Amino acid sequence: AKPRGKQDWQPEPHAIWYPRTSGIWQTVWLEELAETHLASIRWTPNLEDYTLRFEACIAGGTDPPQGLSIEVELAHGERLLAHDRYRVVDREIRREIALSDPGIDDFRNELLWSPERPTLLDARIRLLRGDRVVDECTSYAALRSVQVLRDRFMLNGRPYMQRLVLDQGYWEETLLAAPDDAALRRDVELAKAMGFNGVRKHQKIEDP
Repeated sequence: AKPRGKQDWQPEPHAIWYPRTSGIWQTVWLEELAETHLASIRWTPNLEDYTLRFEACIAGGTDPPQGLSIEVELAHGERLLAHDRYRVVDREIRREIALSDPGIDDFRNELLWSPERPTLLDARIRLLRGDRVVDECTSYAALRSVQVLRDRFMLNGRPYMQRLVLDQGYWEETLLAAPDDAALRRDVELAKAMGFNGVRKHQKIEDP
């Protein structure tokens, strides 16, 4: 009854042809953090309003945190999209970042994410006490919407035909872990070259 993916509970395969696997398959690292630091961030796009919802949680330090603020920069290449600063209250920030809406579809499409044009927006987040940087990180976000309308899958408000491949996520040399980032990239390039525009992972959460 526990979610175990491909880590089977019997020594030999049953009802499936592949053998059980176990162990660490996602990247693992140690990171030294400041006493007060960014614990998590999250981006949620809203294409109707042309906004990105930004959420951040702060960990460590005094309770409640004193004199902290968060600075957010969003950019597309060399183009600055937003540069905001928010006061931290109760260890959390939830803000809508409104982007300049060009209004015309052709110009809007420049920033929209799709499998054919996977545009990512670069983000830099700084946690500050006064003007002193306490912690910082880089991230990325994307502008896109997905929904189902009657029997159609809609991407960015338009019908989108999905051509998906089932990916078991095995690697000959390293089993569930990709041997390197280039191998993961090559997997995507091969799927697109064969005419697919999406992947369904089978019983596995892939390394981000």
